[in-house]
Amino acid sequence: MKQSFAELITYSPVFSALTEHGRLSHRSLCQHTGQSPEAVAQALCGLLEQNLVLYYAGSERANDALYEANWENAYNLTIRAGTLRKLITDRFGKLVGEVFGEVLVTGLARVGDIIQRLTNEPNKHDSPQKGSVNGDTLAEDMQAETLSGEKVEAAIYKLLGSGILLPCQIRQFWPRYDLNQEAETTVKLSSFPSGCSTKREKDACAKETGVLLRKWRDESLNFVKGAGVTIEHNDRKHGMQDVEANVSSKRRKTANGVNGTEVHSDSRLNANLEISVNYEKCNVILRTVQLSRWAARQVGNTTSRVYEAALKVLEAKILRCHDPIAEKKESDPKAPKDHFYNYDDLSPPLTAKEVSALLDKTINLDQGLYRAEVNGINGHSESAATTNGHVMALPERITKIEQHLTVLCTDTRDFVVREAGSDSWRIPLQSLTQKLIQAEVENTITARFGKLAAASTRILNANGVLDVKQIAQLAIVKPDQVQMAVTPILEAGYISAQELPRDNNRTVERSIWAYSYNIVHARQRLIDYTFKTMARLLQRLEHERGRRRTVLEKAARTDVASNEMKYLKPAEREALRRCREIEEFLDRYIIRLDELVATVRDFTPMIPAQNEFDQVRGHKHLNV
Repeated sequence: MKQSFAELITYSPVFSALTEHGRLSHRSLCQHTGQSPEAVAQALCGLLEQNLVLYYAGSERANDALYEANWENAYNLTIRAGTLRKLITDRFGKLVGEVFGEVLVTGLARVGDIIQRLTNEPNKHDSPQKGSVNGDTLAEDMQAETLSGEKVEAAIYKLLGSGILLPCQIRQFWPRYDLNQEAETTVKLSSFPSGCSTKREKDACAKETGVLLRKWRDESLNFVKGAGVTIEHNDRKHGMQDVEANVSSKRRKTANGVNGTEVHSDSRLNANLEISVNYEKCNVILRTVQLSRWAARQVGNTTSRVYEAALKVLEAKILRCHDPIAEKKESDPKAPKDHFYNYDDLSPPLTAKEVSALLDKTINLDQGLYRAEVNGINGHSESAATTNGHVMALPERITKIEQHLTVLCTDTRDFVVREAGSDSWRIPLQSLTQKLIQAEVENTITARFGKLAAASTRILNANGVLDVKQIAQLAIVKPDQVQMAVTPILEAGYISAQELPRDNNRTVERSIWAYSYNIVHARQRLIDYTFKTMARLLQRLEHERGRRRTVLEKAARTDVASNEMKYLKPAEREALRRCREIEEFLDRYIIRLDELVATVRDFTPMIPAQNEFDQVRGHKHLNV
């Protein structure tokens, strides 16, 4: 992993030129970086392998390739890599986390190379008693290495089945604009050779273009299904033992592997298969974590664990948080018209039996259902366990889970929705995501500007366009207090204001200032401030490391790493301890900001409003 990051540092001039100047060709990169064509080509190969650069040279490669930075993957690699690896490790185990970390850092990896690196990695740090002597390896180590190879392959298979890893295809290295243009050109040449002149032809062309884009995107998923790997197969309840048991121990081995790696001749996965991380699926897992934490703050710990299991059930049925190229569906005439959510945005149905299969058997489901003892968390009660050590029967367990789902359904935030006339439940994911985003915006405004500012934002979000007197009337405070509260959030850009004159003179004294709130603009402003804060923290982290660079370089030496007390002076140990404390504090802060970015940006699309003053939530407007 350290070697991969060291290679990225050597490629930084090329990547910096792409981020500064945008889309460039190979010749332009040589001019901007001042490096030789061979050095630039080597850097581009490394960056393409890391999936940090996108390129396009046409479907027939007739033109010179144009390169541009892949901002999304660069952010995921530098900021979110540790969070994703820890999340995968906690859910699937240490070995699966190691495999995921290797693919995450490598960017584009072959199955055979991953097996070789992970099976040979323990031998690098073995002592002379446990390792090899002059190339001779002990029998125990050979047996352990062979078993580890099968486990690594089983871990890769599990990640492919979960949709977290996907086989690579050439079009994933194309920029989105070029991909859309290629699809549109292909559709026009095949279906509209004379061009699209009428509105009906343009709509039909756009529809066929979307179908072709979805077909290209789902080629990796079709490959996985064709290979016998089902997306998110329900084998979590059986654990890694069942996955590893499916890997036959009687495979014949050949010596013609990838880079000398022994490869199974009848392996379920091809050693030359190139895989990469599916960040869309990772966003689904991150959304599960954020929604379960939010539910824990609102309905208690036990009910939130049930809700987390329900969200994990949906992970098997959902490939991404939102689809930017989804086909527009016609509205269902049977859908209810007076609901708070969009009926078409409801999740696939789930049952209490499916939730029970993924819920921890040691959880006391009686807690949070009775009123015997109040725990002080939003009025929910925590009663003593009634099972007294015996295993709860499945029908009783399903009944308890349905009671917890009913608690979630009756909550004011509407975490789940029950289908009428059936035992199925649905989760309004889009509605919940919008509420979670609004809660994050209000928490940020509360921390920066106070409770009254957050209350004013909440009032504007619920009632539409209001002036200071109307906000004060709804908040039950004085207008002067409201004016002092809305001024800083107006300057920060979280709300908007418009001057409405009372007469033709347009004097400021006789004008009404109408305030409005737009969640999309608030999200954009919050993301802007978050990225600026994150950049300052990274600069501070680099500054702290530069101040103690001598001590850090000395501590990084192999002979000093395990004997700091012997080789480091007391002052150096104190400086190293202080530097590590600062790094840990800044890393935790950056992780928290990354969770905020994931909630506000990645879980739902940033749909811009057509008009800042008109596209406000609610139907009540200012009466002048």
